[in-house]
Amino acid sequence: MALLKVMCSRQSFRSAGTAPDPRSVSSGFFLLYPELCSPHAMNLLLLGGTQFVGRHIVLSALERGHSVTTFTRGQTSDDLPEAVTRLHGDRLEVNGGLDALNSGRWDACIDVSGYLPRVVEQSARLLRGRVGRYLFISTVSVYAPGER
Repeated sequence: MALLKVMCSRQSFRSAGTAPDPRSVSSGFFLLYPELCSPHAMNLLLLGGTQFVGRHIVLSALERGHSVTTFTRGQTSDDLPEAVTRLHGDRLEVNGGLDALNSGRWDACIDVSGYLPRVVEQSARLLRGRVGRYLFISTVSVYAPGER
């Protein structure tokens, strides 16, 4: 955890005399997006967030004093702290799947569950003007067709 505190104080790893732990997903995330290491508490929305990298981002954000809302299908029980606000919906549902996101404002939205371009586009459009930043995290979807 000391490494995360170093990153959030915006010191470089070289000046701190250490290197990032490659096993720490949240360390890498907050290194790449230092604006999320704001000294002021932020209101964050995670699309996804109960498993895989999303869970680590939620826990790391809470540790930094940010408030966190997750938007999930509610199909998987989670062991996230009670401080997390939970919204439910289904991004694949064409009509009404995003209704839980029709109101609210967030400093940033971190999308870790956009498996299809159309669902990412729908979410980004719905949240336009109500989030300060929209950060989409992907793996295979970053490649153009045929480049894998």
